[in-house]
Amino acid sequence: MPVLSIYSHFLIGLAIVLRQPAFFLIEICLEETFYQSFIVSTVLVASMAAILLPQDHLFSVYKYLCGAALMFMMHSSTRYLIDKSRNHPDNNDTKIVGCFILFSLAELLAFHLFKEKTWKPYVLSAYHLPLIMLFLKLPIKITGCSFHLADGLVFYYLIYQAIQMFITSVIKIKKQVTTWIYLVSIFGVFPVIKSIGDSIHLTQQLLLFYFVSFAYKLYYYTAQTSGVNVVPFSKLDSTTFLFVIAGQCCKTYVGLVSMCVATSYLSHYLSRLVSLYLYGWKSTGIVSDISDVRLGVLVFVLSVSAGILGPSNSLNEFLLKDAVFKILLMYLASLFIGCTCEMVDPAILTFSAMPTSKPFKHFRGLTLYMFFLVFTIYMIDKLQQYDDISLSIPLIIIGFSTCLQVMASIVIYLLFVYDGVCSHSMENLDDIIFYIRSIVRFLDFVGSVILACRGIWFIKNGAFSWIQIPFFIVHCYGNVWERLKSGSRIVVLRRDAVKKLNAL
Repeated sequence: MPVLSIYSHFLIGLAIVLRQPAFFLIEICLEETFYQSFIVSTVLVASMAAILLPQDHLFSVYKYLCGAALMFMMHSSTRYLIDKSRNHPDNNDTKIVGCFILFSLAELLAFHLFKEKTWKPYVLSAYHLPLIMLFLKLPIKITGCSFHLADGLVFYYLIYQAIQMFITSVIKIKKQVTTWIYLVSIFGVFPVIKSIGDSIHLTQQLLLFYFVSFAYKLYYYTAQTSGVNVVPFSKLDSTTFLFVIAGQCCKTYVGLVSMCVATSYLSHYLSRLVSLYLYGWKSTGIVSDISDVRLGVLVFVLSVSAGILGPSNSLNEFLLKDAVFKILLMYLASLFIGCTCEMVDPAILTFSAMPTSKPFKHFRGLTLYMFFLVFTIYMIDKLQQYDDISLSIPLIIIGFSTCLQVMASIVIYLLFVYDGVCSHSMENLDDIIFYIRSIVRFLDFVGSVILACRGIWFIKNGAFSWIQIPFFIVHCYGNVWERLKSGSRIVVLRRDAVKKLNAL
């Protein structure tokens, strides 16, 4: 990789890190309600501006903050020496010389940070004047006046720089917003929003924010030992504890969106891992029928419907979030396994045509099938611990559907391998495979219809809660409507193919 490319990637990563305080400020403003509305609005606007600022201007803002921190350090050190010289006037020469050298280095660094070629940055050298007066043993009153003069010069220079930076930021943001409005009129809203998010690497920012927030809350709840609202986490097992921490990261919409982004990334890299296991290092990846973005949106909708937002203060509230998170995770895992199984099934079946002299290909295909089957059965078994069976019915239906698909795929795979090993080919192999798949799809569809009818009956009697309705809607769309369309299309194509073959 070229050095220039490495440097540009480093700057992109640094910008992502420097934007993190803005997300924490937004989360604090959304979480706390005792601040004044004007302060909250100001902090929210400033944080959003910091997130949307171009990379070069973001670095300029942080350079200004570093320069201001250097000036504050020089102010505090000079004030300390002046106060100490009142009591010990003969013991400060070595410290004064050391501070003079450090101030010179700090001023050189400040000159580089502010990057102004006029005479104005030289006012940053004003703190040398009280140091020289201290070294010459001039009266403290005169030294104090020079110190206040230096404070005034540096303060007004920093105010001048801040005003300039504010005006520049407003002009750049105004130009950027004007450009976005023009692009929206041409390309539409969603392509422009996606382009903005890609330009500032918004998903990477949210992913890093979630990891940092999770690590902080993990440390906080692990280290707490006393307090009024201390929850006895030591009584919880490690899995429950991690789910509780994940729930605490979703107290606001910022944390919830960052969790959805992390879920999308997890789905993406799991698909990559499956592709890597099947095809090796030369794999090109697997494209999901349900994209990572749609999976993240589904997590957001289900989480809001389940009432995950909001703080938790008691152990019961923590455990309630833990149960919701576990059911949500199992639902997403079932959905991911089902979609992944449908994606990789055609690719794995191509392995069955390979000679048995290459057993590793067959091993990879069959072990992936077995993993899907065992993991799905494990999830169905874990669902038995929940008392509200109506909440876990969609998961059980999806689980059994996945088990039927995987077992049918294993049978078909073994039929292909047997047909390749035998000296004579199996008669009507295509018909056998079609009937196996048709039976599985029909049983799956019947179970989905029964569940949908039961859900309609629950809604009619008011037995469904808000946490169950989103699951029911997704089930009706994905498991009833989509499968009905797909099955009817397959039946029509099969009937047309049979008619054409009979005509020949």
